[in-house]
Amino acid sequence: MTSVKRFNWVRQQTAWQSTQAWRERHAKASQQSLDYSAAATNSFASAQINLTTGMATISAQVANARVQSQASASQNQLGSVADLLNTLA
Repeated sequence: MTSVKRFNWVRQQTAWQSTQAWRERHAKASQQSLDYSAAATNSFASAQINLTTGMATISAQVANARVQSQASASQNQLGSVADLLNTLA
């Protein structure tokens, strides 16, 4: 029986082909890293925008309630003055 020391029928990559394959894998990994980084940046930016918008909405609601309260108080005060004037007249 003869022993098989090498599989010569399987073609090996040349050094250039191996280097090219490594460069392609490296480029793909780099691009994937950039894509993940961009996605994370967009997520954080979106969260910041949502936070800012929410805070502005809450501030506007509080300011509106304060203005409404002051307007109601002024209206009540004017009503009291008008009642006083009617009483004096």
